[in-house]
Amino acid sequence: MNIAMIGSLPKHLGGSETGGISIHTAQLSKNLADIGIKVSVLAQNITTAKMTFHREVDNYNIYSSVPNRSIACAKYIMGNLSRFRNTFPTNFNSMSIRERIALISLASRYLIFLDKVQPDIVHVHGGGLGLLASHMASKALGVPLIATLHSLRGHMPDKLFTEQVIPSLIYPEGIICVSNYLENEAITYGVQKDKILVIPNGVDTDYFKPEDKNYARISLKVPPEQLNVLFVGNLIRRKGIDWLIKSFSKVCEAIPQATLYIVGGKVSDTDIRWYKDILDMANRLLPNGRVKFLGEMNSRHDPTLNLWYNVSDVLVLPSRAEGMGMVLLEAMACGKPVIGSRAGGITNVIRDSDNGILVDIDEINQLAEAIIRLLNDTKFSTRLGNRGKMDVTAMYAWNNVATQTIKVYENVLSSNR
Repeated sequence: MNIAMIGSLPKHLGGSETGGISIHTAQLSKNLADIGIKVSVLAQNITTAKMTFHREVDNYNIYSSVPNRSIACAKYIMGNLSRFRNTFPTNFNSMSIRERIALISLASRYLIFLDKVQPDIVHVHGGGLGLLASHMASKALGVPLIATLHSLRGHMPDKLFTEQVIPSLIYPEGIICVSNYLENEAITYGVQKDKILVIPNGVDTDYFKPEDKNYARISLKVPPEQLNVLFVGNLIRRKGIDWLIKSFSKVCEAIPQATLYIVGGKVSDTDIRWYKDILDMANRLLPNGRVKFLGEMNSRHDPTLNLWYNVSDVLVLPSRAEGMGMVLLEAMACGKPVIGSRAGGITNVIRDSDNGILVDIDEINQLAEAIIRLLNDTKFSTRLGNRGKMDVTAMYAWNNVATQTIKVYENVLSSNR
């Protein structure tokens, strides 16, 4: 079986940034290749003037992508326009001219890749314009399309969601959702239930695993008397960092030795002002030195992120919208207790007071009380951490994710014979 994967890749593989989708794409590709599936990945966050073979890693092939609306795309459009004749989505005529140009250019970018690798199936990660372009390219080549949805609406503008995301959901022959919450959301927007299979994110337990806490403290130069609260995620509005900082100011009043560590990547240009406001809020509300912004950290080839999980006493994910929350699994794999908001797929991962704590979105006091309880009650924290680690071992191994994904491929291929 030959799979063309369209997604992004983390920084240690050459991608421009590391996030949940890039980690998922890399881990799924690796584990599919380990089973004997031929996988080629078009890494949309690795761009070169020409689409070329980038490198082989973990037994799968990575291809760089040409920039959208590039000369390479334009040349391919002119030479292959007839192949797109019957592939345009039903909402094409209602798009603006700019959106039509972007869609055709993106579809050409994908078709360059598909013509090179000649797959049996195209597997794209995400919805919207990328999914519409994947539909056009896969249909032009005459191969079936699978999509994995990592989120749907989130904080996306209404116009973009209505005009691009919802119309794109009718085209894949199979849809994988990373949580039951996303499955229900997709059904709400018209996807047939029998086209959907829920396959949760996995976690790399070879990397994310318990380490001696004293060793982690010494390695990271964390004072032994501190109690450490950890946030890991992209520095974007929907992750709820502002809510966490407000809640943590109350934690500091109750537990003066508590310290908040924030691990996060590059801030987008549109969020720079928001990020400055977050820094100002932290300086205004929190005692000096009680919040530290650590920047982005990559996994796999750098042990630092795993050490931060192990030095932490609790991980908090206060998202206002979330497809699943991969960082919860990473912390749980290290045996750490977790707190998450009742947002999206987080509720499919955390069972309240069993393997973690759930709190209502934007409830400052509720989040503060949950953090205080876990920092003060080590017996309760240990029980939650142990239960979470058991869950990861039983349900979230990447080889299981790959095996379930192959079943989706096989079902789609058999229905096309």
